[in-house]
Amino acid sequence: MFKKLTLTLLATALLILPSLPASSSAAVQEVAVTSGQLLNNRVLVPLRVVFQNLGVAMNWSNGSKSVWFKKRGFQNRAARQL
Repeated sequence: MFKKLTLTLLATALLILPSLPASSSAAVQEVAVTSGQLLNNRVLVPLRVVFQNLGVAMNWSNGSKSVWFKKRGFQNRAARQL
């Protein structure tokens, strides 16, 4: 009897909890990206616009044809594919 009651309460909680509204603390900041393009049924968005709005610093190295991006101690390089 105890197992049946426990399983019933657990199943009820799993069905009801996802439908309750969740609070969010993220700030809403809309950014319009107007320089994207459609190519082969894919939307290409320039990373510079996206990264700048996320607060990421970017540098282009013309010699190695790569982009360096950095934010709060995290640094990575993305090479341009020709």
